[in-house]
Amino acid sequence: MPNWFIEWYASEALTQLFWIITLAGAPFWLMMILLPSNPHTRRLCSPFLAPPLFSLGLIYLYYQLWTVGLPDAPTGLTYSDQASVATHPVVLLILWLHTQILNLFLGETLFADARRHKLAIPVELIFCWFFGPIGLLAYGLRLLVTKPFRKR
Repeated sequence: MPNWFIEWYASEALTQLFWIITLAGAPFWLMMILLPSNPHTRRLCSPFLAPPLFSLGLIYLYYQLWTVGLPDAPTGLTYSDQASVATHPVVLLILWLHTQILNLFLGETLFADARRHKLAIPVELIFCWFFGPIGLLAYGLRLLVTKPFRKR
């Protein structure tokens, strides 16, 4: 099925799905940033709880991609050829959900490690939420700076 037809036929559903994907992780991020010592936060913000649940959405999107038709395979190895695959509306949603899942997994892993080190890391979590690995870089720098000055 051509991309323009999918976008024309399902533009409202695609937009809603984009916003659902974008906002689905927000409760976890807000709990980690605003309520880090809450026992519910510690229980719910595990790297092996929410990201695997969100992966069910990824399986659903793969199913949708299968039903609407797979994008044309790239014809070459150039950037333009490969980028043309990402213009398919469902592929774009798959890539966006994949990014959100990885960012949330990374953020929850940093959150668990920071709890172990008894650190509050709201800035690093915000960076991780919006910029992914930049939050990991910020957290690593913070550990380098604070680790020598902590008592064991």
